[in-house]
Amino acid sequence: LRGACGAINASNAFHGTTRFISSRNCALRVLRLVRSKPRSVCFMPSLSRLHTRHASGRWLFEHHPYLPGLISNSAKNGPLGHIVQVSVGDGNTAALADDGTIYTWGYHSGQNKTPGLVGYAKYPAQVQTSYGVLQNVVRVSAGFGFTLALTASGEVYAWGFTQANLGGPTTGSTSSTEVATPIIRADNGQPLSNIVAISAGYFVSLALDSSGHVWAWGDNRYGELGQGNNSNYVGAVEVQGSIGTAGPLSNIKMIAAGEWHCLALDAEGKVWSWGSGQNGVLGDGPNNPRGNSSSLPGAVVNTESIGQLSGVTAIAAGPYNCFALRPDGTILAWGKQFEGTTGQGGTLSKGGSVDGQARALYVPTPVLNQTGGGSLSISPLSAYQNLTKAAY
Repeated sequence: LRGACGAINASNAFHGTTRFISSRNCALRVLRLVRSKPRSVCFMPSLSRLHTRHASGRWLFEHHPYLPGLISNSAKNGPLGHIVQVSVGDGNTAALADDGTIYTWGYHSGQNKTPGLVGYAKYPAQVQTSYGVLQNVVRVSAGFGFTLALTASGEVYAWGFTQANLGGPTTGSTSSTEVATPIIRADNGQPLSNIVAISAGYFVSLALDSSGHVWAWGDNRYGELGQGNNSNYVGAVEVQGSIGTAGPLSNIKMIAAGEWHCLALDAEGKVWSWGSGQNGVLGDGPNNPRGNSSSLPGAVVNTESIGQLSGVTAIAAGPYNCFALRPDGTILAWGKQFEGTTGQGGTLSKGGSVDGQARALYVPTPVLNQTGGGSLSISPLSAYQNLTKAAY
């Protein structure tokens, strides 16, 4: 399920013919994966950087931007097949194959065996490491010019813009890593391990380990690494607990990285946020008590703004807004109301604002249905029996 510019990363949750796609700018909608035949990728680009940068993998889309078509394989003699998950970033696209390898196209493709050589690929090819093809991958997540991969052994690899995927100082940095490189821990320099989920944002990345702790790396100007400061770190750091608590954030089962902000969902269904507080993305209430940034996790308020949001099944973070899915199938939104992305109805005006609406939602608010007369519901989650079995 893809929120407007945000992803609910549950790609492995549905084991029938339909899977959900992670898409950074809503260019992809639904991918049909038929188990009885090789799986192919159907791409529907929009008039965006995904299109102009040829992240579609086909020159055809330059002239027919609204027509879906099959992605070419590496040999350019047929469609790319045997795909089980797709993730789209900004100019970079990655597809996970059923043999545990990743095919990429667009900018910073990770296909170059020579470190430091800027990568651009018109057609899909397998991601490389310094010693050969990256293998044994179970999940992929594309961000802003970089991509993350999670292996079955619990390690995380990254390639693309160094400032976002490996951590460290970001001001003025335009360097990139064009082969898949392991993410290391900032405290001991060892590879990050025992990871079960990943989320690539725009300038920050998150990983969830098997003990329910969250790791972050990338930009920290708004405190999005959750350290209680704005310092730079080279490598991944463990996100600390909420304000007034000791120790790391714990008991987490799902993560979502946005542009400058992050979300976490705990095992009790409560939602936490940290990082930039601009345009209400922290969901901290009508008076925005945490201000423009929060360097430690804090509670997202409930719809009445009198307690913490709870009873949530899944979360999503886009560049300017956030979403939460509830067991009854209703969706809550908060953050910037740009081009109607919070689903509150109204008429779009020039510049992307919505006539008669506030600039931002600081409190989680139900997304409206097509008539605007009630809450949108995608049907009770009991209809999706495999969702609770997903390894986020």
